Amino acid sequence: MISSQKTLLCFFVAFWGVAALPAQTAISDKRIEGVVAHFEAHMALIDSLACVFDEDAIPVLAVVGPEWVRYSMVRDLMETAALEFAYVRYGAETADFSIGPFQMKPSFVEDLEKAIQEASYLPRHLQFSCAYSTSDPVFQRRVRIQRMKDLRWQYFYAFAFYILSQNRFADHLSVQTTDQIGFIASAYNFGFTRPVAAIENWRNAEVFPYGSAFLGRQESYSGVALRFYEALQDRFGKIW
Repeated sequence: MISSQKTLLCFFVAFWGVAALPAQTAISDKRIEGVVAHFEAHMALIDSLACVFDEDAIPVLAVVGPEWVRYSMVRDLMETAALEFAYVRYGAETADFSIGPFQMKPSFVEDLEKAIQEASYLPRHLQFSCAYSTSDPVFQRRVRIQRMKDLRWQYFYAFAFYILSQNRFADHLSVQTTDQIGFIASAYNFGFTRPVAAIENWRNAEVFPYGSAFLGRQESYSGVALRFYEALQDRFGKIW
């Protein structure tokens, strides 16, 4: 006969399932090291874009690195074909979903492309490279989806986002690189069109990688980004 304690334990595990195991939900160093290895495998591409944007690659990669962790955890569960069709046909108001290793959404890329075109301080060839051959919104959305599924474009958008954020939030950012990374990472995760105060408040929100509804142990996105920065500095600090 099962004791009352064992009965209670079985009920607890059956009812709460995976959510009853919070100890496994924090981002491990092993996962971070795995993403850093991906970066190392694409060093030629990263180097080329670092030259194009004239920007240190390490802070950029630190900002988007946590999303690659999340991508590696959920990508096998994602089926986006129907969502892609809905976005191309009707726009981000109907379907707005994460794509690729840096988990960018169409609405994010739309805002980013608009900001690139309006940024007079960026070289014209960068603005030209992400322009479209027609003003037809359906055509643009179709091309945008293809870009977002291309790793080179994911890196392009990542570098562009970092440069734009440095300018957009120049009055708020401190001179310390780690502080800049913490804030810009929060803007990337929370939304770079949000008010500065809201982005700042998000810096300490421990809701990554599963979101606010998850009850297990999590971390702040900015905190994971700074862990990436340390790991990248250790691996590439003398190269980049």
